[in-house]
Amino acid sequence: MYNRRKLLFLTILIASIFLFWLSSQIHSAAGSVPDLASAKDEVYSLIDSGQITAAAEHVNQICSSYSGDPQLPMQLCLIAERYEEADSIGQAKALNTRIAADFPESDYGVYARLQLAKMSIYELIDARNYESAETAIKQMTVDFADNQNLAKRLWEIAHRYDKIATRYDERVAFDYSKALCKKVVDNYPEDEYSTYASLLLAKLKAYELINAGDYESAYSIVTQILEDFAGHEQLPRSLWEIANRYEKFKASGYSKLLCEQIVADYPHDKYARYAALQLAESRVYELIDGGNYEAADSNVSEMLEDFAGHKQLSRRLYEIAEKYSRNEAWPYAEALYGRIAADYPKDKYGLKAKLGVSRTNVLSLIMSQDCNQAEAALDKMVADFNNNPYLAEAVLIIGLQCHDGGLSKENQGLTEQARYRFEKAVEICDRVINEFPDYSFVPEACCRAGDCYYKLGKQEESIQRYQKVIDDYPKYEFAWHAQFMIGYCYEGLKNSGVVEKSAADAQTKAAYEQVIQNYPDCEATEYVRSWLAGGRAEKEK
Repeated sequence: MYNRRKLLFLTILIASIFLFWLSSQIHSAAGSVPDLASAKDEVYSLIDSGQITAAAEHVNQICSSYSGDPQLPMQLCLIAERYEEADSIGQAKALNTRIAADFPESDYGVYARLQLAKMSIYELIDARNYESAETAIKQMTVDFADNQNLAKRLWEIAHRYDKIATRYDERVAFDYSKALCKKVVDNYPEDEYSTYASLLLAKLKAYELINAGDYESAYSIVTQILEDFAGHEQLPRSLWEIANRYEKFKASGYSKLLCEQIVADYPHDKYARYAALQLAESRVYELIDGGNYEAADSNVSEMLEDFAGHKQLSRRLYEIAEKYSRNEAWPYAEALYGRIAADYPKDKYGLKAKLGVSRTNVLSLIMSQDCNQAEAALDKMVADFNNNPYLAEAVLIIGLQCHDGGLSKENQGLTEQARYRFEKAVEICDRVINEFPDYSFVPEACCRAGDCYYKLGKQEESIQRYQKVIDDYPKYEFAWHAQFMIGYCYEGLKNSGVVEKSAADAQTKAAYEQVIQNYPDCEATEYVRSWLAGGRAEKEK
C-alpha cells in the first residue's frame, strides 16, 4: 500500500514538473508576441502625437529585433494603416514598400502591394490629377480583381475623392467619388463595403442639397440615413461631416442641431467629442457676431481647458481668430493668433497663426486708411515669412478681406469707403498674381481682382484678369464665373459707350457661347441663354 502511494506521489510530481516545463516553453515561445505588440503600440503613440520621424526609427528597431517573428508582417501592416489614418501617406507608402519586398509571397505582401496601388492613386487625387487617378483605378481593379480587400480599397479611394472635394469644394471630385461608390455597390453587392459605399452616397446626396441651399431637404436625407444605417460604425463620422457641410454654407442652425444629436446619441464615439468642440466654437461665433468679445474670449479659455490635446483644437482656435479678424476685432484676433503660434509652433495652424499676427497688423492699418504704414507692414510680412509655406495664402486673405469689406461698405451705402477697400483688394490680389505665380489660389486672386475692377468701373482691367483665368486655369472651379464676367463686362462697356455696340455685342456673344459650351450647368446659364435668345431674336428682326 505504502509503495503504491509513493509511486502515485512520484507520478504526480513528475507530471507536475513536466507540465510546468511545458507551460514555460509555451510562454517562452509566445513571449515575443506581447513584446512585439507593445512595440507596435509605442509606434502608434508616436504617430498619433505627430512624431513621425521617431516612429520611423522605432519601426526600424522592430524590424531588426523581431525579424524572425511570424507576427512581424501583420504588425507592420497595422502600423502602415496607422500612418495612413494620420494622413502620413509618404511613411505609409514606404512601409508598405518594405513589407512587399520582405514578404513577397505572403498574404501580407499582396496586401501591401494593393495598399501601394491605392496610395499612388491617393497622390494623384491629392494633386487633383483626376484623369490619371481614374486610369490607375481601372488598372488596380484588373491587377487585384480577385483580392478580397478590393471593394474596401475602392471605397477608401472614393472617400479620398470626397476629402479633396470638400477641401477644394470641387464638384468634379464629388462626381468621381459618387461614381466609384456606385461601382462598389453594383459590382460588390455582397461585400460589407457595399454598405459603406451606400452610406457615402447618401452623405454626398445631402451635400448636393446643402450646396443648392435646400437645407430642409438635406435634413430629410439625414433622417433617412439615421434610419437606413443605424448602428453602422461610420454613421457618427458621416453625420459630423454633414454638420461641417452645413457649417461651411453658413447654415449654423442645422449644423448645431446635428452636432447636438451626435453628442446625445453617440456619447462614446470619438466624433461626439468632435461635435462637442464644434458646438463650443459655434457658441464663440455667436458671441463674436453679437460684439460680446470679452465673453467670447472667456469661452475660448474654457475650450482650451475642456479640449486640451484634441487634434482639432488648433484648427478651431485658428478659425475663431479668423472670425475675430473678419469682424475687425483686431486686439482679440492678434492675441489668439499669438497664443496658437506659441502653443502649436510646428502645427499647420501654428505656422498660419504666426502669419496671422502680422496679417492682423496689416489689415488694421489698411482699414484705418493708413496706406503708407500698411504697405510697409505688408512688405515686412513678406520679407519676414519668406520661408513660411502659408505666406501666399496670408497675402491673399488680406486681399479677400478687403474685397469683402468693400461689399459690406457698399451695402451700407458708404460708397467712398467701399471704393477704397476695392482699390486695396486689387493691389493685393495683383501682388499675389505677380509675386506667387505658382500658388494654387492664383485663379481666385484673378477672379477677385476682376470683381473689384468691375466694381470700380474698370471693365477693361476686369476682362484682363478674367481672361487669365480662362487661358491659364480653365479647370478652376469658378472659371465659369470668369467666362461669364468677360461677356458681362462687354455689356457694360457697350452701355457706357466705350465700345461700339456691334463690336461689344459680338464679344459678349462669343463669351456667352463659351459659357454654354464649357460650363452648361453653371449658375450663369439661365441669364446667358436668355441673352443669347434675345440677341438672335433682335438679329432676325
